[in-house]
Amino acid sequence: MRIVVQVALGALVAAVLAAPGTAARAAQRSIVIYSQTTREEFNNHSDDRVRGDLDNPFGKTQSAATAAGQIGRGPFAGDRAVFTFNLYSDAGLGTSIGSATFDCQYAFATRGICQAEWDFNGGIVLGMGFIDFNAKTFALAVIGGSGKYRDARGDVFITPDQSKRGNKLAFTLL
Repeated sequence: MRIVVQVALGALVAAVLAAPGTAARAAQRSIVIYSQTTREEFNNHSDDRVRGDLDNPFGKTQSAATAAGQIGRGPFAGDRAVFTFNLYSDAGLGTSIGSATFDCQYAFATRGICQAEWDFNGGIVLGMGFIDFNAKTFALAVIGGSGKYRDARGDVFITPDQSKRGNKLAFTLL
């Protein structure tokens, strides 16, 4: 009797442990869409950096002395950019399916933390992550959504296409 109970308990534990992985694989969706940039807005916060040289708790900094030598070499840490996109179902950008917005706060070396919102196909997908704007491709984590994508999780790999001022986006949603 004890062996039967142990076998039954082992089978139950195995079934419970296997079920989430199987369900996640079955529910995984791949979506490939394309985007084209419609607007870019850049906020240069150099005035904040210079103002910080005069009144900050860390002592004197160098940005006021070097500000003139930095023209054209940004973006700099603290600068912000907002990008908007039209979304398409095909690489030829023929069938519009929605829009997207990226809001990015720059760190150093043209890298930034970005929040993204893709509004398409019956819902909104939200993403966030660290982007190297010089990279040939980058990824963001999918952190939620609404409508058809409520509570979405996963990732999106983004490949810029400079010739079309846009991107190829490959979503993997769980």
